[in-house]
Amino acid sequence: MNIVETRDLSKFYTFGSGLRVEALKNVNVEIKEGEFVSFIGASGSGKSTLLNIIGCLDQPTSGSVFIEGTEVDYRNSSYLVQLHRQTIGFVFQAFNLIPT
Repeated sequence: MNIVETRDLSKFYTFGSGLRVEALKNVNVEIKEGEFVSFIGASGSGKSTLLNIIGCLDQPTSGSVFIEGTEVDYRNSSYLVQLHRQTIGFVFQAFNLIPT
């Protein structure tokens, strides 16, 4: 079983001017237990966006994320709090607190 999986994950940002930026487009990732994974790319290529979505700190525009085989329900805040407390660990580059 995959501990993390994304299916057709996309994230778009739309600005007031109507400009639409595709940070992620149809990303598929499978991470199995015991695997070591790194995401490498140029600045602005979507690495942080992908990790924020996998870490349930941000929502995808479309697509699905599965943690330990269960699809993440980004609309259920109590589920997300439980997921952060029991399953997901996150080390930030800068000082941050996750709201609960």
